[in-house]
Amino acid sequence: MSRIPDLAAALERFLERVEPYDTAPTGDRVGGVQMVGPHGGRQAELTAHTARALVAALDAYTDPSDRGRCATCGSRKLDTSLTCYDCGRVGGIFGAVLADRAEQIQSWGTSPPS
Repeated sequence: MSRIPDLAAALERFLERVEPYDTAPTGDRVGGVQMVGPHGGRQAELTAHTARALVAALDAYTDPSDRGRCATCGSRKLDTSLTCYDCGRVGGIFGAVLADRAEQIQSWGTSPPS
């Protein structure tokens, strides 16, 4: 089982990188993030600047497992070879070549052309 990263520490490191550029660091707090875990709970209060930075970071995130959508069924569950877990089709250029070749072989019937 993989170790779960320390969410509170990661958020604190993020805020340390963002807060120096906050033009109103003592301004109104617009939100907060409460974290609970094995080391107790922590709360991070966000100014408008830090909240915008957090939203931008979250919106920019791409999961390492994201391989796009299946061109056949639209599922987002593709393995490393771009095979769709839902419909079984292989995506991308390699998948198109495989599909064309499979159709060609199927059109031969029981024996290939001579």
